[in-house]
Amino acid sequence: MRCLSILSWLLFSSLGNARPSPPNDSTHILHPRTPNHDPPEEADKSKADKSFFLFRGEVGAARAPSYIRLAGGFGPENPGYEQYESSFSIRHHIRGRPSPGGTGSDFDSDSDSERSSLALPEPSTDETIWHTAFVSLSYRPNTAAFYASDMTEPGYLYIVAPSPNIIDPSSIPDLEWMASINEEVVALGGVQFSQIYGWMTCAEFNEIEQDLLRDARFAPVDDDTDFVRELGNRVLQHATANPLYDIGWSTRRLTTERTSDFSSSQEATMFMDSLNNGITGWHGRFPLQLGLNSHGLRQPGVGNRIHGGYCSCSARPERR
Repeated sequence: MRCLSILSWLLFSSLGNARPSPPNDSTHILHPRTPNHDPPEEADKSKADKSFFLFRGEVGAARAPSYIRLAGGFGPENPGYEQYESSFSIRHHIRGRPSPGGTGSDFDSDSDSERSSLALPEPSTDETIWHTAFVSLSYRPNTAAFYASDMTEPGYLYIVAPSPNIIDPSSIPDLEWMASINEEVVALGGVQFSQIYGWMTCAEFNEIEQDLLRDARFAPVDDDTDFVRELGNRVLQHATANPLYDIGWSTRRLTTERTSDFSSSQEATMFMDSLNNGITGWHGRFPLQLGLNSHGLRQPGVGNRIHGGYCSCSARPERR
């Protein structure tokens, strides 16, 4: 625990600015974007330091660390996403699952894609199935923890090391305001379990956050930069360390300079092929293989299930 605390202090001590938003303000928009969302009025688009850890919240016993380990990490929501062209659109992912009563065109169908070159038939006739090739994470621990909170189900906050297949959409002009709402980044193909630095329960996070809110030194005034920096620092210090975390991930960085969305699965494949250091689990086509360390080797007891499953709670906003 002492080593974990020292490492977290070194990594988080110079954390940069995060987008201002009072952590206790219930009016702060934390739910996924929909076509009806308006761009935020605030002009401040500053982000946390992109070289540091990212966060993901999960709800449900089936999203506990032991299950994520069996899944090999965080995979996209539903298997078979690689058969849909729309799955590879970041906009499609950030907009999220259509609300009940949405039209059929809101769901996945290659007939809706003018650029679709897939010859495969639709793998399902169930129009309620929504596919995506991405997994969402956030720069802000309190934003991610929002998706881990539920009155009846256990929640978990995961700390994730960056990698080049994780894309910051804020550099894409048409997606900047959408991504800014949750300080969101998206992992194309998923996140390896060995990439997870550690975790804590939602209850543990809430205790840390409440203690910090009582500390006048970090009280948000004009913005919450200091609050978020210290919150991330304390989360790292008190997290349960992942014994299978691979320190090799510490040299990786996420992609921050992409200026356009993917228009097809072919373009997403070319992007993965182009990454300099290569992507662990990438073999030239989707889906991404999970359950590997940073060198592409399988870890014992990791990734025994092909698909990690997905848990969503109707009482909470949709989580991707």
